[in-house]
Amino acid sequence: MTHATDGAPPPAAPGAAAVDLWLLRFPGPHSVGRRLAVDELDARERARAASFRRPWDALLYTAAHIALRRLLAARLGLPPREVTYIREPCPGCGDPHGRPALRPRPGSGPPGLHFSLSHSSGHALLGLATVPVGVDIQRIPAATTTEVCTRLLHPGERAELAELPPERLAASFAQLWARKEAYLKGLGTGLGRPPRLDYLGTPGPGRPGPAGWTVRDLPCGPTHRAAVAVKGAPDGPWTVRPLPEEWLDEQTPGRPPEQHTRPSGPTPAPHGTTPASTPAPHGTTHASTPTPHGKPHGPTPTPHGKPHASTPTPHGTTHARAPHGGTHPHAPTPHENTAGNTPAWPENGSLDGSAPPAPAHRPPPAAPPPHERPQGDTAMTATAFVFPGQGSQRVGMGRELAERWPHLLDTYYRPADDLLGLPLTELCHQGPADTLADTAITQPAILLTSVVTLDVLRRQGVRPALVAGHSLGEYAALVAADALDWQDALRLVRLRGRLMAAVNERVPGRMAAVVGLDLRTVEDLCATVRDGGAGVVEVANDNEFAQTVVSGQTEAVDALMAAARTAGARRVLALNVGAPFHSSLMAPVEEEFTEALRATPFRDPAVPVISTVTAARVTSAREIVDTLRRQLTGRVRWTESVSRLAAAGADLFLEVGPGKVLSGLCRRIAPEVPARPTHDAAHLAAAVGLLAPAADPAAPAASAPVTAV
Repeated sequence: MTHATDGAPPPAAPGAAAVDLWLLRFPGPHSVGRRLAVDELDARERARAASFRRPWDALLYTAAHIALRRLLAARLGLPPREVTYIREPCPGCGDPHGRPALRPRPGSGPPGLHFSLSHSSGHALLGLATVPVGVDIQRIPAATTTEVCTRLLHPGERAELAELPPERLAASFAQLWARKEAYLKGLGTGLGRPPRLDYLGTPGPGRPGPAGWTVRDLPCGPTHRAAVAVKGAPDGPWTVRPLPEEWLDEQTPGRPPEQHTRPSGPTPAPHGTTPASTPAPHGTTHASTPTPHGKPHGPTPTPHGKPHASTPTPHGTTHARAPHGGTHPHAPTPHENTAGNTPAWPENGSLDGSAPPAPAHRPPPAAPPPHERPQGDTAMTATAFVFPGQGSQRVGMGRELAERWPHLLDTYYRPADDLLGLPLTELCHQGPADTLADTAITQPAILLTSVVTLDVLRRQGVRPALVAGHSLGEYAALVAADALDWQDALRLVRLRGRLMAAVNERVPGRMAAVVGLDLRTVEDLCATVRDGGAGVVEVANDNEFAQTVVSGQTEAVDALMAAARTAGARRVLALNVGAPFHSSLMAPVEEEFTEALRATPFRDPAVPVISTVTAARVTSAREIVDTLRRQLTGRVRWTESVSRLAAAGADLFLEVGPGKVLSGLCRRIAPEVPARPTHDAAHLAAAVGLLAPAADPAAPAASAPVTAV
């Protein structure tokens, strides 16, 4: 261990590749009553802090960003308030949503200083360097999370993890994921670049790491894993300095403190679980946790069940308090510390085994205006809106909402009837069911119901931090992300439904659901049926771990259903849909629909959107057009998409629209994340209040409901 004796390190000489690393634990043992210098943050940062649903997550975000501003200000010789940020061009598409950077000051050249920030479950890691740098810190996830997210990794990484004993798997996965995110942050792509492309495991013959980068594991305590990626091969040793809480107070001048430091040490065995390591010769999404929940595993700390609140003071500072004189809910106990002289967190993430109650007086989170919304893949603990697809329709959908909120009739329903020349309101509210089941009617009807539900949630102050939609639902998700006007979405899905229905007249087909077999088995069965000459049959929807929907020509789907029963499927059922959706049989209508997409005025999303075509984030209007085009013939990757939402920090799924199909699927994919429907006024009110219904009819039965399009 080295010891820092001079406070802030002096700025590195031009061209030097100095790396400056800081570790913050917050809230900590002395957080109660602390007043943070919130007035040093800009409007975007304050708006983001206000959007967190759990107050201790807001405190960590606030503390981490104050620390970043003060560290940068000390290096630049500026007041923290005058540190301003920009986004560099994305390496993938060139749009300005790449790595965050310092804005050049008038009359001077580029700052020559790079930075990165990551935070997860009470820990924040900050890195400054004179070359591109990325840092990441991850809480060690639960076994379910590890299983889900391992599938996203490079084949070589998956093979290494498969060789480890079960007791080492979660910590080793967390270390590997931290390396990967640190590297992707350094590149400036974040998880927009698929994690499977780059190998960040143990280098060896045939397993080179990314060229031109150095990656080191960092010490951060027993419950987390951390890493740094730096462009080039900078000299060491590097040190990780703990930041004490008092340095973040509004009274404290922005000078980095004198603290003990800890150098990075030798590299462990493949994905080793020891907290320190040396460079592996290889080489964000800012802090997107690999847990499909973005929160501590196990019950969240709450001493004696007393809630914590984050109270703004009249002077723009945040006062961390625990009601009734209780200690802060994340106050650590003096366990062994491996990353400095601050007490470490309990290994199981809990002090007394109790879960935190919902904040009693905190209003629902409101998203900042579009011009103030933060960009990039920043992980957070927040609500994800998921929008249903075809199969969720029912007669009467939306009628109760229209009766309770009459403005919906004039704002949405009547304009929709006029726009399409259809009695869509009557069909939604009164049926008949057979007309509503017509694909050309079903798709605009479901979209309209989702949009009116979204409007009600917005008027109640509930806005999403992330969005995704199941097939058709992706159009409503784009409306929620302010990337598409609802009227344009309605026109598109009307055309989409008509084109899809027309395919069946040319090539008769059908769809079927297979429950109880894993995806790989169903894929193998599809290949066997095709090879046998029965025709086209393909996986259309990967709905959850044990539910797969297939699509294709009628004879081939029938053969697949018989083969699945023979293979031991628990249920095999034909779906009542009008065409072989999400299969190569839809290719004849792709060109006509693509023309309509290109004529539609899309915008870059103001809220992160996960496309179910790629199970990755779409960040530009150009990407949206491409994914919606590919959606006609491509698979719906719902399992991967829900896992990605959870990995990005979602701690509540709200199914926005008719039905409760997606709520059941989300529970099966990410069981630690609550999932609630909003298909009627009672469930919507419960969602707004963040209270579960007394008897939740959305809980999955013996077999989860099936959604097809």
